[in-house]
Amino acid sequence: MSIGSQIKKARLANGLTQKELADLIGVTKNAVTNYERDTSSPKEPILFELLKVLHIDANYLFQDFMYDSVVMYRTVTKDEADLLNAFEDADPAYRGIALKILLDNPAKKEETQIS
Repeated sequence: MSIGSQIKKARLANGLTQKELADLIGVTKNAVTNYERDTSSPKEPILFELLKVLHIDANYLFQDFMYDSVVMYRTVTKDEADLLNAFEDADPAYRGIALKILLDNPAKKEETQIS
């Protein structure tokens, strides 16, 4: 779930309307709507108020966000490392061409269709 979804879930669990939550944390109802839709994010002072008023902690609010941000590490071959280094050193125009070739790979599309 997104941060906005977590805010909405906690608001509903506390039996609050968007207007009631807005009044408690010192913002407009539209601001709460935007937070819940992930159109905007609460600034730090408002975030702390949300945590307090909704009786949640930051772990609850950011749990999926944090999971999505985890970097997975794996061992790469020398060829893969060389390719990555070449890509990083390449002119941005060539990077775009390389990405298009790799991401539009017909073999990958066939693999996806077969699955």
